[in-house]
Amino acid sequence: MFFVNSRAIIERTLNGTREIVVQTRNKTGEAAAIELPGGRIEPYESFVTALIREVQTLNGPFDSVGAYFRCKAAGELLASGDDTKNPRWVAVEALRRMMEEDPLQFSNVDRAGMMFYLKALLEG
Repeated sequence: MFFVNSRAIIERTLNGTREIVVQTRNKTGEAAAIELPGGRIEPYESFVTALIREVQTLNGPFDSVGAYFRCKAAGELLASGDDTKNPRWVAVEALRRMMEEDPLQFSNVDRAGMMFYLKALLEG
């Protein structure tokens, strides 16, 4: 079975530093991986409805492709979600270094999306 995900690149600028939210996938039987908030779109659900639902609950991945949305959000991050832990703000420059040092530490579904996002920031 193949699924489509709605994924969020949630940005903020704090003290002149751009940051995004990442979390750690913590699913039993799988290696931990850093991922973006988001998750599977349910049958007949819109991308935006799925994004809102998944970001609020931090549910996570299946074998899938993702549609990525650049977002701004207000409020506090949850301490954990379904099969996830440690949602946190990470400086974009730190994320870039992490991607250069070990891209396999990121989830398969999000690795390409994060690489595209980082490249777009350099060019923009």
